[in-house]
Amino acid sequence: MEVDRIVRGPQWIHWEKPPSGMFILNTNGAFKSRLGVAFAGGLIHNDDVGWIVGLLLNIGCADSVQAELWGTHKGQMLAKRLNIRTLIVEVDAMVVVCWLQRPYMADHYFYNILQDSWNLIAEGWVLEICHRHREGNSCADHLANLAQSREPRLEVLEEPPASSIPLLQVDACGKGILRLQ
Repeated sequence: MEVDRIVRGPQWIHWEKPPSGMFILNTNGAFKSRLGVAFAGGLIHNDDVGWIVGLLLNIGCADSVQAELWGTHKGQMLAKRLNIRTLIVEVDAMVVVCWLQRPYMADHYFYNILQDSWNLIAEGWVLEICHRHREGNSCADHLANLAQSREPRLEVLEEPPASSIPLLQVDACGKGILRLQ
């Protein structure tokens, strides 16, 4: 697995559907520094750009990196529970992408959660981990923000919240957002 190279300057960012027969897990974290609490959201799409399942996670006391990591881990576990083996994981935090692509840090602060994720990857539950800017991950970003109004726990969503449907439609048509760097 390769780490995406960094591109400077304005660029169009959009969500890309997975290859035929594959699924994408998009996750994102949110952090409220004033409160010191973190949240995560995510969803699994199929190659028809259909909603398979979503998640809202109110983590409580944590930081933004923990939010990204926990959201990704819970999404991977949810995909395994649904027996989805052709999974591409797209994360907005490059540091989390790097950690998941290099399973070697036995003394890492987040070793236990990383070990669970590395095991899922090694067992074939995840085919690829890659970076996706927030602008190309807007539905997951929206779900992370929705998690702020929930109790501290994982909530699995069988249907998309009404407020996320316009974002799913934008994803389906491939409409991009200009990202200024």
